Amino acid sequence: MSTTARVSRNGITLPMEQIVEFCRRWKIRQLAVFGSFLRDDFRPDSDLDFLYTFAADVHWTLFDLLVRIISNRRLREDWESRGTDSRIAERDLSVWRKLTENADWTNFGALRQTFQSADLVGNCVVFDVGNNRYRLIGRVNYARGIVYVLKVMDHAEYEKGRWIDDCGCHERPPKRKKGK
Repeated sequence: MSTTARVSRNGITLPMEQIVEFCRRWKIRQLAVFGSFLRDDFRPDSDLDFLYTFAADVHWTLFDLLVRIISNRRLREDWESRGTDSRIAERDLSVWRKLTENADWTNFGALRQTFQSADLVGNCVVFDVGNNRYRLIGRVNYARGIVYVLKVMDHAEYEKGRWIDDCGCHERPPKRKKGK
C-alpha cells in the first residue's frame, strides 16, 4: 500500500504516513487491522485491533512500543462524575490520554517534551490537563512504558495538597508482584 493511500471507515481515517513510519522505525514487516473497525458495529469508543509481524532480527514485543495507561477506568469515572463539566473533562482527559498513548518516553526529560508543564513531586508526575483546568497525578514506569493514573482532580482540590499523601508520592512505588 502506498503511504498516500487513505483508509477511512466510520468517520475515522488512519494516518497511513505515520503508520508506515512507525512500522519502519520498529521493524514491523506486516500490519493488519481486524475487528469492529472493518464491520458496521464500530463506534467512536471502539478500540482498533491490529495483527503484526516483526522482522526476523527483532528482539522486542509490541508492549515495548506502547505507553500503556493504567487505569483508563479512573479517567472515565472522573469525567462522568463532573456533572455539568463532564463533556469538557472528557475532552481534556481524552486529549491527554491520546498524547500519552502515542508517546515514547525513556525518562522525565522526554516526558517534558510532550507535557512541558509536568512536574515531579516525589515519585509522582503531576500533569496539567486542559490548560490547568485539571491535574492528573500519575506514576510513570519508563522502562515498561506504563503510566499509572493515581488521581484526577480540579485545580481547587489540587491546591489543598492532600493528594500527595493519598497518592503516596513520597513513598517507594509498590513492588511488582512475582510472576508478572
